[in-house]
Amino acid sequence: MLRFLASFVAVTIASSPPPLPDNYVQTMLDEFNGTTLNATLWTAARTTHLNACYTPEAIEVSNGVLSITASDYGHNHSCADGNLRRYRSGLVNSTNKFAQRYGLFQARLHLLNNSAGGLHPTFWTIGQNSCWPSCGEIDIMEVEGSNYPPKHSYYTSSLHVGAPGCCNHTCELSDKAVVKANYGPVDLGDWHIWQVEWTPDALVFAMDGTVTGQVNTTDHMKLLTEPQLVIFGLAVMAGDQSPSSNTSLPYTVKADWIRIAQHRSRLGHSVESGKEIEPPSS
Repeated sequence: MLRFLASFVAVTIASSPPPLPDNYVQTMLDEFNGTTLNATLWTAARTTHLNACYTPEAIEVSNGVLSITASDYGHNHSCADGNLRRYRSGLVNSTNKFAQRYGLFQARLHLLNNSAGGLHPTFWTIGQNSCWPSCGEIDIMEVEGSNYPPKHSYYTSSLHVGAPGCCNHTCELSDKAVVKANYGPVDLGDWHIWQVEWTPDALVFAMDGTVTGQVNTTDHMKLLTEPQLVIFGLAVMAGDQSPSSNTSLPYTVKADWIRIAQHRSRLGHSVESGKEIEPPSS
């Protein structure tokens, strides 16, 4: 389970994905080259979430980096779905373009510092074939900045699942594998590689090659059956968790690359991306 740790290299400002562990084959990679979002892999959300309008205008691709910027309209703005929100931000997802069951899900991300209260970047997956929570949700990385004592800034990794066909919180089973108050402490205003290795028996979460936690509860893992699509976004919190006067906006989070890989033994039956991925000949 921990065999992938040796594949990591030092994290620097400019970085290519590290070599994959033995017996893993890349099934998806976006290094965000060019100047537009790769529409074969991603959709930019146009909706309302918490305290922000999600809009493609908050997303930029340049210099090999995907950037999502949260900003303040300064007034209640009409979102694409007709709802009114004070802030603008963005989210990209691979709905109907890529989903995978089991494997390595990785991203090199530049996130928040402790002054970014009210912002909530996330790198996560969710099943695309049924309702939540029965579809399953893997939170590879969630960060919340807070300016409101006694609440603390934190990052966490977790799993959410539910009984088949259940579509509300009453049947939710959740397991927080990682909860790091005040960021651990970790400088999340620097580049870090976040990942989960998903096998039938466990989820193993890691940052920069160091295991941070795992979920291996049989009752939970047996419910995580759907291929998962991939999401990276920057939420703006609402209510008493909203940005305060201490929050400096606009604020940008970045992805250098996002990569998914699969174990050779599972290729050809667990990737949903328009075609099956077959094992290499050598």
